[in-house]
Amino acid sequence: MTVNDFINDLVKVLTAEGAEARMAAEDIAADLLIWIEQVPWASAELDRRKAQVGQQLLRLRGAKPQNVDTRKATIWLPPEFICLCARDQVQPEDVLRGFIGDLCGIMNWSNNPRTDGYGSNGSDERRMAEEYYERVGYPWFHRDP
Repeated sequence: MTVNDFINDLVKVLTAEGAEARMAAEDIAADLLIWIEQVPWASAELDRRKAQVGQQLLRLRGAKPQNVDTRKATIWLPPEFICLCARDQVQPEDVLRGFIGDLCGIMNWSNNPRTDGYGSNGSDERRMAEEYYERVGYPWFHRDP
């Protein structure tokens, strides 16, 4: 089993129902984060996965991220988006967080990680998110002519 397989399984457990399952998952997640810190090599994927587990742990504990001023928004997601995410085995929250991170150029440095799970996926992704946003016309919707 690879680290990614283990983390994928953990994320599933973190979202499980029931107080006992959540308590066990919280212990496992905390241990995993300590273990990841001790890995002598680093990668963008490992940093991303660490942020994902940290975010799930915060969500599990019902905590608000502490190092950034975030605002909670609740939206209904269409079944087409849910199916797309399920097909690619990715959580909808991760897709939306990734797009927001790219669009806003949010950097999530390993020496000062964000606890809210937001971060850019790379320079190309930032450029494409900005191009999409402008192409749709969001910057100009509410400007006077």
